[in-house]
Amino acid sequence: REGRGRDRGRLRRRGRPIMEAGAHDAARPSAFGGEICGQGNDGFLIDLGQNPELSILTPLSGLPITILNLNRTGRPDLAPLQLDTLRELRLAHTRLETLNQIGDLPQLNILDLSHTRIRNLSSILRYPNLTTLNLSGIENLELSPRLIWCRHLKTITLTPQTQPPQALRPLINRGIILIYETGTP
Repeated sequence: REGRGRDRGRLRRRGRPIMEAGAHDAARPSAFGGEICGQGNDGFLIDLGQNPELSILTPLSGLPITILNLNRTGRPDLAPLQLDTLRELRLAHTRLETLNQIGDLPQLNILDLSHTRIRNLSSILRYPNLTTLNLSGIENLELSPRLIWCRHLKTITLTPQTQPPQALRPLINRGIILIYETGTP
């Protein structure tokens, strides 16, 4: 954070505000073209989607973030962020290739990986509270048998060609709802 008075509560990048936040804030635009939707009870709600060149998220380090939208950004580096309170992460149409690039997210409930380059979900158990998973539009995706051990998982969104029906049977038997997305957003 920089400055006082008028600049108080803003994060800056090269002299330009990139984020404004506070408990009273409504949605406000950022210099990245996204917006900060304010601060909820548990943390910040940040929307930086639609920024294809965005990869560096260091200005957000130290913020308790609850919801983070990085849809249609480059290959965002989540390493500098404090994500212990993160409950929703949207990474659709990014260039992420593995779940290792995301890291452990113990409180995560909603994860959107649609239209990414992620092919292997073997480390999905890093998200023990996951309830909703979007995997639509991922080519050559290998659904991990470990998905069955995501105890809180309720819905998975897939593209119809993702997996043969027999591979999905254990998930269906466990009561997980499969949603098939047929169009491209």
